[in-house]
Amino acid sequence: MNFKKLFSDCFNTDFDVAKRNFVQSLTAHDKSHSEIYFENSNSFLLEYVNGVFITDSTSSQSGFSERSIEKESVSFSAKSISGLYDIKNSPSVIRPFNPVSLTNKKRKNILIKAEAKILPKNSSIDGLALKWQTNDKFITLLNSKEFYNFRIESLAALSINLKIKKHGTFYEGKSAFSAVNEKMAFTVDRIAGLIESALSDAENKSNSVVVEPGSFDVVFDSGFGGLVFHELVGHLLEADYVTNQNTLFKNCIGQKIADGQITILDACLNDGIVNYKFDDDGVEAGKTVLVENGILKNYISDQYHEEVHNITSTGNGRRQSYKDLPLPRMTNTMVLKGTFSQQEILESVKKGLFVTDPGDGTVNTLTGDFTFANVEGFILENGKPTKPFHGIEFSGNVKDTLNNIKMIGDDFRMADVHADCIKENQILPVGFGSPYLKIKNIYVR
Repeated sequence: MNFKKLFSDCFNTDFDVAKRNFVQSLTAHDKSHSEIYFENSNSFLLEYVNGVFITDSTSSQSGFSERSIEKESVSFSAKSISGLYDIKNSPSVIRPFNPVSLTNKKRKNILIKAEAKILPKNSSIDGLALKWQTNDKFITLLNSKEFYNFRIESLAALSINLKIKKHGTFYEGKSAFSAVNEKMAFTVDRIAGLIESALSDAENKSNSVVVEPGSFDVVFDSGFGGLVFHELVGHLLEADYVTNQNTLFKNCIGQKIADGQITILDACLNDGIVNYKFDDDGVEAGKTVLVENGILKNYISDQYHEEVHNITSTGNGRRQSYKDLPLPRMTNTMVLKGTFSQQEILESVKKGLFVTDPGDGTVNTLTGDFTFANVEGFILENGKPTKPFHGIEFSGNVKDTLNNIKMIGDDFRMADVHADCIKENQILPVGFGSPYLKIKNIYVR
């Protein structure tokens, strides 16, 4: 791909001219770090509800920002180039640049065919809504270290919600899927399978039981344990929290903070939900070991905290758009595999919970107290998942929970869905992965 031509098409400016002007502007001031960040983004939304396309929209925005860091002082400005356009009014503004995206016609055909595979043989479905979203970004960064980089970021996501009616009562089911390669991943069979998963979820809810409050041994399904540790550990290790607050793990590098079985990474992966080579500061990304065999090894840092607080950047400077300052943010949170089989982990629990969806988590970065709401899964009885439950809440303290990890499986997988992580009003996608995990004494209410 000719990135310089794409730059010219997206920003109405010759790249070499923009680079020369930026370099010349550096002579006007003496800052420890300066950068200019260009972004063109295309977003697409398709909503298909009960056989009707109710939303079909595409939008684009283009702009740039400039930032300089000098000691603890930061100057920042952002400017829109094209503003925000609706494709119906300004079709020439949309400049497709993602080689693995589907056409709008193809997306519609896939949804229609997937629905047709499932609905005729499932009369219990009383309503079906499919929401397909994509976001493609072309980003160019130049900084005062004579670095420049072009990159394309893409993410496509599908969410499914349906209703069934049983004995006069409606029950809702849901499923979701995310991928960076839309053309390869979003197939008729894949989406039909997701509709079936949502139907199964609704059936489980129709048969769900109440979980009495108390402390339980909990087994987390592979993949989703990574989301739990995104909340339990990740935010507590972000450099802005570590430097600005008296967080739980401040000044704890080299100390044992968790059971010796566990190793946790934050990593950009070629096939991960977050997969950039250089972050939004222009720092090379890779794999950062956060916790190794229970020992805290690194914080999650960005260029600002390297310049001002001497916490070496780990390539985790991320921003929602050109309008925002980069912050230390997680990418793909992973708990590495252990030595126990799934069967060994399940059979070790006489009575407990098997969590298939940990729901929505929050953590107090000062105290380490956490809560997860809307948790779903199955009762574990004598090593077997039995009755389904949903909508429960579990809570605890990070330090206690990290030392209550009892078994880690040998079955690592990345979850095939992303989560939206919110920090200082910036929403960013994150990925996560893990093997089966068993943690004792989690309080449920």
